Amino acid sequence: MSKKDKDPGSKKQESSVTAEPKAAEQTPAANKSNKALIIALIIMSVIAIVLGILLWKSQSDKNNTPETTPGVTTATTPTEAPDATPTGDAVSPTEPAAPTTEVSPTQEVTPTEEVTPTPKSFYMPDYIGQDYLIAMEKLQNFDVSLQISCMKYTSDYDELFEMAGPIEDFPVEGQVVAQLPKAGEHVSEGSTILLIYSPGAAAITPTGAAVSTPTPVPTTAPTSTPTVAPTAAPTAAPTAQPTTAPTSAPTAAPTAAPTAEPTKAPTATPTPKQVSGKTPVGVHGRLSVKGTKIVDQNGKEYQLKGVSTHGLQWFPQFVCKETFQCIRDEWGANAVRLAMYTDEGGYCAGGDKAALKKLVKDGVKYATDLGLYVIIDWHILHDYDPNQNKDEAIKFFDEMSKEFASYNNVFYEICNEPNGGISWSSVKSYAEEVIPVIRKNDPKGIIIVGTPTWSQDVDIAAKDPIKGYDNIMYALHFYAGTHKDNIRSKMKTAIEAGLPVFVSEYGICDASGNGACNETEANKWVAFMDNYGVSYMIWNLANKNESSSLIKQNCKKLSGFTEADLNQEGRWLVKMLGGELPKMTEEDLKKLEDDAGGSGGGDVAVPDGIEKTVKSGDVMVTLYTSNTWNETNFKCYQLGLTIENASSKAINGWSVVVTFNSEVKSDNFWCCGFATKGKTMTLTPADFNKTIAAGAQTSDIGLIIQSKSLLKIESIEFKSN
Repeated sequence: MSKKDKDPGSKKQESSVTAEPKAAEQTPAANKSNKALIIALIIMSVIAIVLGILLWKSQSDKNNTPETTPGVTTATTPTEAPDATPTGDAVSPTEPAAPTTEVSPTQEVTPTEEVTPTPKSFYMPDYIGQDYLIAMEKLQNFDVSLQISCMKYTSDYDELFEMAGPIEDFPVEGQVVAQLPKAGEHVSEGSTILLIYSPGAAAITPTGAAVSTPTPVPTTAPTSTPTVAPTAAPTAAPTAQPTTAPTSAPTAAPTAAPTAEPTKAPTATPTPKQVSGKTPVGVHGRLSVKGTKIVDQNGKEYQLKGVSTHGLQWFPQFVCKETFQCIRDEWGANAVRLAMYTDEGGYCAGGDKAALKKLVKDGVKYATDLGLYVIIDWHILHDYDPNQNKDEAIKFFDEMSKEFASYNNVFYEICNEPNGGISWSSVKSYAEEVIPVIRKNDPKGIIIVGTPTWSQDVDIAAKDPIKGYDNIMYALHFYAGTHKDNIRSKMKTAIEAGLPVFVSEYGICDASGNGACNETEANKWVAFMDNYGVSYMIWNLANKNESSSLIKQNCKKLSGFTEADLNQEGRWLVKMLGGELPKMTEEDLKKLEDDAGGSGGGDVAVPDGIEKTVKSGDVMVTLYTSNTWNETNFKCYQLGLTIENASSKAINGWSVVVTFNSEVKSDNFWCCGFATKGKTMTLTPADFNKTIAAGAQTSDIGLIIQSKSLLKIESIEFKSN
C-alpha cells in the first residue's frame, strides 16, 4: 500500500468541495459573501491538516524502515552453541543457514519483508593482545571507547586483558568477559579475555562460559574467522631446567581442542628483520674461533644471539621450520640450540633414541634451510658427571659429526651443565675423549665444552684449558635474577686469561628457571657480553608454565606470536634482539666492568669457601661452596648440597639442619625449601627430590647465603621421615 492510499485526506477534500455549492443554492443572496469567506477558511484549514498528516506519515515511515549497518552481514545467532566453533555468521540451530547479503558501506537496503531483530552476539577481534596503542585505536574505531576508559590499562601489554577481571568490575554497558582463548585460537577453558559486543557478528558461546549480555553498542565490525591453533603439546610434564637446577614437575599443558574445526584465516606476517633476504649463514658463512671471539668467513667478529629449545622429548612441536623462521624473521635471532636431554626420560634414560636423533637431525636441516646457525646440545643435568654416559656421547657425536661434517653452520655442545661437585679435571678428561671423535669427522666445527657448577666455572677452566685443538669454546650459563657481578667476574677473568667463552644458556629470571624476571640485571648482562663480543642463547623455546619459557602455556601457536602470546622473558627477548634496550653510557659500562673486577668489595678479601660432610647411618650429606664474593656489608656464599643414600631402602622425605657461627639470610635458593632462624638454616626437599632411592643421590640443591661475618659450619644434622 502506497503512502497516498494510506492517507484518506485527499478524498475528504474532494467531497467537501463538491458539496458546498449545493448548500449555497438554498442560502439568501445577502449571505453569499459571508458564506464564500467561510468556505475559503474551511478549505484552507483542510489543506493545512492534510499537509501536516502527510509530513507526519512521511517521517514515521522513514523511522520504521530497517537500516542496514554498513559492512555487517545480517544473521541470526543461537543463544547457546556449546559444541560448535563458528566459521562465519551464526545461524539458528533449528533452521538451515540462509544466504547472507553483504552490504557495501555506501549502500542502503530496505527489506521487502519484516525482519526479526538480530539476537545479541559477540565478535572477537583479531587484534586482541597487540600493542597498546594499536589496540586503543582499533577498539575506538569500533565505537567502544567507554569500555576502554574503564579498563585498568597499564603500559604492560600483557596486562591489557589479564587485568580485565570478572564482569562485575565493569558496570559500563557493552562489556562482556567470558572464558575464551585469545583471538584466533581454539575455545578452551581457563583463559579470560575481553569480548567486544557487535550486533550481527559471529556468536561464540563455549560450554561452561559464563557470558553476561549487555545492552547493544552500535558498531561497524567485520566478521572474524578464527585461526586454527596447533594442538601439539608435550606428552609428559618435565621438571624445570635451570642453569643451576630444575624445578618441580609442572602439570602437563592442556591439549583439549573444540570438537568443531574453525576455518583457517591467514596470519599477517611482520616485516622480516633480515636484510635483502640474506640469511645469517648466507652472509657470514662458516664461523671459527680467533682469540676469545667468533669470527666469520671474512675474519670479522660475529656474535650469535639465539634461542635454545627446551627438552626435545617434552616439547618436540617447536622443532619445526615454521617456528625457526619465526624466531629468525620476526624476532631477529640468528641461531638455535637443540637441547637433547640425556636423563629424565631422555636419550640415556629410556627415551626413544631413534626418534630423538631424528628430531635433532630434522632441527639441523630446518635451521640450515633457513640459514641459521645450530647447536647440537648433549644436555646433561641430573646425570651430573658427563663421564656417566660417556660411551653414549661418543657414539652420538660420532654419528652427528659424520652426517654434518660438510655443513658450515653446526656447533657441537658436548656437556651442558656438569654439577654436583664435579671437578674441572673430570670434565676435561671427558672432553679429551669426545673431541677427537668429532674432529675425525668434522675438522672445523666449533665445539663447546661445559664447565663445573652448572657451567659457571670458566675461570677455573681458564687455568687449565684443553690443548691441541682449534675452535674450542667454553660454556658459561647464568640466570640474571640470581647471577650478577660474581658470575660476570668469572667471565671477565676467563676472557682476560684468553679463554673463548660462549653463553650457550641464560635466562632473565632466577636460577630455578622460575620466579620473578630481573630485566635490570638482564640488561647489564647483555651490555657486558656485547662489550666482550660473547655469543648468547636464551632458555627456552617452549610454552611451559614457568618464567624462563618464552611462550605462554595457553598459547598453542608455532609462529606469528603476538605480545600477548609471550611471557615477560619472551617480550624482553624480542625487544633486545630488535635493539630496543636502553643504551648504556660509557660511564655505566665502566662501572659494570669495575663491579665485575674481582671481589666486588674493594680491598676486602674474598671469603674462603666452607665445606662439611657428615654421615648419618647409611646416608652421606655434604654441604660445599661453589663460589664466594663480597657485596656491600655482606659476605656471600653460593652453596650446594649433596645427599647420598647408601642404604637398601628409599628415603621418603628428609630435612637438613645446618648451624653456622654467625647469623645468615637468603632469598635465593633452588630445588629445596629454605628457612633460617638466627644461626640455623633448615633445608627441606622439593616435590621431585623428596624421595631418594636406595643407592641413589640428589645433588641439584643450591642456595646463596649472606652473612656480615666470615662463616664456619658448626654442625649438620640430617633427618629422614
